[in-house]
Amino acid sequence: MSFLTRTTTLFSASRASASFAPRAFSTSFVARKGPAEVVKDAAKTVDRKVSDVLVEGIEVGRMFPL
Repeated sequence: MSFLTRTTTLFSASRASASFAPRAFSTSFVARKGPAEVVKDAAKTVDRKVSDVLVEGIEVGRMFPL
C-alpha cells in the first residue's frame, strides 16, 4: 500500500508542476515600445529609403555633366 501512496504522491506532484503556464521570456525591446517609438522608427525607415533614392539620383546626375 505504501508503494501506491508514494506513486500517487509523486504523480500528483509532477502534474502540479506541469500545470503551471510558462512565463513569457523576451529580450527584445520591440514589444515594449510605445506608439511614439513605433511612429519614430517608421519615420526613420521611410527617411532612410527616400535618402537612398535621392543619393542614387545625385550620383547618376554626376555621371552626365551638362
